[in-house]
Amino acid sequence: MKRAILFVTLLVMTFGGYAQTMKVQSAFADFNAERYGKAKQNIDDACLDDKTKTEAKTWFYSGLIYSKLLQLSTSDNEKDIKLFKKQKIDEPTDTLAARAERSLITCIEIEKAAGTQDYISSSVGNLDFVSQYYTNLCANLFNAQKYDDAIVTADEVVKMANLSKSELSKVFSLKVRYIKAISYSIKKENEKAADLYRELVKDKSPETEVYITLSDVNLAAKDTTKAINVLKAGIKNIPDTLQGNFKVKSKLAGLYLQMGNTTEGNKAVDELMAKTNNDVNKINTLAENLGGAGLMEKAVELYQKSLQIKPDQIVANFGLGLLHYNKAADYISMANAAWDKGDDKEGSKYDDLWKEEFQTAIPSFQNVLKIDSKNFYTLKSLITIYRKLNMMNEANELDAVFQTLIKK
Repeated sequence: MKRAILFVTLLVMTFGGYAQTMKVQSAFADFNAERYGKAKQNIDDACLDDKTKTEAKTWFYSGLIYSKLLQLSTSDNEKDIKLFKKQKIDEPTDTLAARAERSLITCIEIEKAAGTQDYISSSVGNLDFVSQYYTNLCANLFNAQKYDDAIVTADEVVKMANLSKSELSKVFSLKVRYIKAISYSIKKENEKAADLYRELVKDKSPETEVYITLSDVNLAAKDTTKAINVLKAGIKNIPDTLQGNFKVKSKLAGLYLQMGNTTEGNKAVDELMAKTNNDVNKINTLAENLGGAGLMEKAVELYQKSLQIKPDQIVANFGLGLLHYNKAADYISMANAAWDKGDDKEGSKYDDLWKEEFQTAIPSFQNVLKIDSKNFYTLKSLITIYRKLNMMNEANELDAVFQTLIKK
């Protein structure tokens, strides 16, 4: 998410009938003269002074100054970079953000307690700017696999959103709560993750995976009614023009067919096919969801159609290979169960079937490697297939590439 908003400067200040101390006056004068380092020193003193630390304007100026410093410290504009260096600020960016947040929240709380609104609007604008910084930070921490830190940062954004109540803050809140939910899932704290997904559905999150994931949670709990209702909510909340809407509809179509509701399922599939317009992304999405619902023949048909339109693509080739790979895995389980029972006839039958499925998967995976010779999951899948089929030369050749990738 790019930084699209700016901190808000209060253009007209109203001081009522009380006087400012010299520190507060000096801080605002320094701010207007772009002496932000000096302004920071004066306002820090004012925030500690018994005469001014209980006044909303003191904390607003503090929030304004620290928001400006935060903006300068995170800007990639050459002029801003030079101006920030000129201030000789020692504190790291995270400290500037924390000080801006604390000051603005204190200002808003003081005003609400006093029943005044002199600085609330401008404070909210600046608070949204700080929220945007924390939202970006939350995403960066998640991408760095620092999930605990991402969760803590998300909570800060939510706290600011609950106080700001602006439309922009709601967007940030939805985004970080989604990141927080995924973090909990990765940490295997599934109940916390599920609770957050439910909350996000209620708050009309635009994130596709919120609805897909919660639907799967409900399916695992054998509650198909809730699974269907979650997907319907996703269709309603995600704009029809977005790929995510198509993905949720595809998931619902597959679920209907998996449940045996062929009337609704086939109707949904026909409607979706009419909307693909030979878009391989949409065709692949529908194929993936039908395959996930166990409708292998229909999924194979769709992937093959996608490959007719665009042969040199990874998604459909890998998807097709994966369908046969997973079917082979199912047959291996059936074969093992038959052998354990001493049923040699059934065991041999399923052995032949899994070998056939693996053989069928090979060309699709090989096509992926022609496009991307270092595709991690394709290499891993093909190595397993070759070893199961006792094709050791082929397995060892690919394993050498695979091990090099792991080392890197």
